[in-house]
Amino acid sequence: MQQEVKQIFTRRIVESNRSELIVVLFDILDCYIQEALDRYHKTGTMTDARESLRYAALVLEHLKDDLDFGTDSRLCGQLFSIYDYCQRQIAKSLYQNREDGVREVQKLMAQLRTSFEQVAKEDDSEPLLDHKDNRVAGYTYGRNDVTETSTNYDPNRGFLV
Repeated sequence: MQQEVKQIFTRRIVESNRSELIVVLFDILDCYIQEALDRYHKTGTMTDARESLRYAALVLEHLKDDLDFGTDSRLCGQLFSIYDYCQRQIAKSLYQNREDGVREVQKLMAQLRTSFEQVAKEDDSEPLLDHKDNRVAGYTYGRNDVTETSTNYDPNRGFLV
């Protein structure tokens, strides 16, 4: 994943609440899957896409770990099964050197993402991070990128020892 895309995801994570964070994880997963498919089409083998698929599987593992079986165990059990199935499809695509399983994961996760996006729209809770740095982009432009500046810089932010 390119550094610029990582910065965009980092900004989205900092500004999101619990429901929006799950949608961001789905977007990160889709980004890794698309990167793996692009590498597969470029070389014709899944070995070059191995790193991206490994990161996609880690995102799925994170989604599995975030399930709270105490609130709705039936729904969490179904989601756990879907995430586990997707991890197995990624592994299957790797050892069969085919993209079918990865395409299926991408399609299934896109459908789940729309459901979680609807939940995130209804969730009006506060962002998870309270004392974050406000960033403004676009005051000045570099040769290749847009520079960002902090609008509420506090030198005492963080831990004081």
